[in-house]
Amino acid sequence: MKNRSFISKYPGITGALLIFLFSGGCAGLSSQLKVKTVESDLGNHRGVALVSGMKGCENLYLDQNSLRLYVTDLHGYIHLINGPSRSDLKLVKSKMVAGEFALGVGAGPDGYLYVAASERDWMKQGGSVYRVDRDLEKTEKLTGNLPGINGLAFDQSGNLYVAASNMSFWRPRGAIYLMKIGPDGKFTPPEVWTGGRKIVNGMYFSGKDNRLYFSETLSGVYQLLPGRGQVEKVFAKAKTMDFFDDLCQDQAGNLWVADPGSGSLKEYIPGSGEVIRFKIRGIGQVSSCRIRIENGEEIIYLTELKQNPNKMLSGPFDGRGVFSMPLAELEKNNK
Repeated sequence: MKNRSFISKYPGITGALLIFLFSGGCAGLSSQLKVKTVESDLGNHRGVALVSGMKGCENLYLDQNSLRLYVTDLHGYIHLINGPSRSDLKLVKSKMVAGEFALGVGAGPDGYLYVAASERDWMKQGGSVYRVDRDLEKTEKLTGNLPGINGLAFDQSGNLYVAASNMSFWRPRGAIYLMKIGPDGKFTPPEVWTGGRKIVNGMYFSGKDNRLYFSETLSGVYQLLPGRGQVEKVFAKAKTMDFFDDLCQDQAGNLWVADPGSGSLKEYIPGSGEVIRFKIRGIGQVSSCRIRIENGEEIIYLTELKQNPNKMLSGPFDGRGVFSMPLAELEKNNK
């Protein structure tokens, strides 16, 4: 497994940009958001579980009909986790998808997993979409290379959306690609669905809202309605060091966003326009989050990218694995 820093993943970042980010550059900040920070200790939360044995975990897919979950990492692997109960979940199997990064992951209408992964030189040469069976036995490369490939998501019709960008912090250019599913179950080659974007990162399709939510690393969260290519802003950054990684939605319709920049997890409440920034001491940099109902309770799963929440721009991707806890444990501190 390779030892990579944030700068190796985002090679467009330079010393001058670091000075800008850390010295108060504030273009594009949202002045209308109501932001609240809630701090807590991991040990004070009920029902916390950690599945270890992985490093630099990136993205998540939760099976909705079992306790299975799948995790990608920044060493090129996809991992299968399973067990008789959440407290007994463990790493069952790992498979290298490609030789560099494994990023976005989701399940298609055919029941197979789809993974965005890179063989080498992720930013320039790019990565591809791979189809992987759920027992991690077979891997099939489906597309050519898309530079800076990242998150992916399926809509309710089974169409696949893929994020890609040049990862440049100076002149960011990105797009969301669409792969339409045909009557025969096969996908069309990726075509630009909406261009003119920046560093497109995490993606989540909401069946509740029937829309695609996606994040741009340096600017905020956006939404798109199926059948339209028109992008609408949901909420933007509230301070200079706000970053946006993968995201998901709870049963109440609130959006949860991983922020590796501040080592926190953000909740956006649409009705009030409020952002709650949860800083959990004991968890490092969170890269992805997903929620599912288990025994009538919403459980949130979090991937740890790095152990040190203050080392976003340096150090290895050494996150310990996947944390989970009842979502109510976070909400109880926001009282």
